[in-house]
Amino acid sequence: MQMLERRVSELLQKGSFVSVQLGALSDDIVARHHSFVREQGGRILPLLEKVCQVHGQREPRLLAIKTVFQDLHQDLLLHMQKEERVLFPFCKELENSQVGVEMHCGSVANPIQMMLYEHDLAAEQMKQLQFLSEQFTPPNWACNSFLALYQALKDYHQDLEIHMHLENNLLFPAALRRESKLQGDLEWDAPSPFGIKHDQEKKSTAC
Repeated sequence: MQMLERRVSELLQKGSFVSVQLGALSDDIVARHHSFVREQGGRILPLLEKVCQVHGQREPRLLAIKTVFQDLHQDLLLHMQKEERVLFPFCKELENSQVGVEMHCGSVANPIQMMLYEHDLAAEQMKQLQFLSEQFTPPNWACNSFLALYQALKDYHQDLEIHMHLENNLLFPAALRRESKLQGDLEWDAPSPFGIKHDQEKKSTAC
């Protein structure tokens, strides 16, 4: 939680809350968090292979960790691609427009709903990793590679929590409020840094 608070404070110091929410915040998420997922995932995958080969028989849960992480990381790569190619550019368009903006899949709420659903899936996969690794606690016989793997997984998890918090609780609510403002539904003001409600069922509408 302290890490989350520091990141939000950092962003607020860059400029007005409104401008950070859409333009600067989406760029910051890509530069810091999307890049981290790609780089850290590229580090973790070969470590997993190595540790599983050496210690997989002694610690069978490593094989389950490998399967879950591979699925999680692949899902996140596709998820981030959708955000970078579709949702984030549209958020910037909303910020810069003075009139209503049309999206090919309707309201910005549609892709946001899908991103929230995928965030929920990622959170569940991270819970599985925490359970299988006993909160990323290596056994007392762990070698240096084993120790490095669990630390890398822990760092991946911590960054992903911040990453999803910034999107769920800051960027997405701001985009929804900006769209409502452009449509004349409400007066624009800074969004509250609290979560937005979303359904647990997967939506069929996606961009």
